Amino acid sequence: MAKPFDAVKQLCKDLFESDKGTPEGFSQLLQYLLSSTVLAPGQSLTWDDNDGEGNAYISSRLRDKVFQLNNGQFLKFFMHFRFDRKTPLTIPKSCFQYQLDKQRHSKQFVFRYDYSVLSYANHPPAHLQINGKFNHASITNKQLSSIRFPVNRPSIESMLRFLINDFELKPNNSQWAQLLTYSEDAFHRYQAKKRLEEK
Repeated sequence: MAKPFDAVKQLCKDLFESDKGTPEGFSQLLQYLLSSTVLAPGQSLTWDDNDGEGNAYISSRLRDKVFQLNNGQFLKFFMHFRFDRKTPLTIPKSCFQYQLDKQRHSKQFVFRYDYSVLSYANHPPAHLQINGKFNHASITNKQLSSIRFPVNRPSIESMLRFLINDFELKPNNSQWAQLLTYSEDAFHRYQAKKRLEEK
């Protein structure tokens, strides 16, 4: 069996540095990163090519079902993406929500990042929501959890680092930092290459 760092290097190479990239390969990389860092044993991602045109969804076996984490808490994770040999990897929609229960529509979330390529009149396409107390009632009547702070879209690797560093989840693998850095750098190189090809 390959060492964790070697396995991530190979998955990234197959996905980003060749013409062999597939939705399955992308799903395998995300599964490896999540399993090597914060998922409880037995949690598995699946991808579903539900329209036959390269549009796929990555989530748990049931769409919008949450994953159990190794600290007993939960992660709602969903990603809609498009990727094939003719189309660079694009992610038009994603959700990453750290929560205290396994409910699909949990009110007990700690934080939530949402991204959609579509613009909405009432909130930014990429935004952060925090479920906490707001000490400035004179400014707005809204609850803090319903305020959508505009952000750039975070990488999955940065979100996993965030859970480990700031929420003190114990990583499943001692090489977790190396795995995440390598994967994130490989994706950035892939994006830069695709931008150059478009010019």
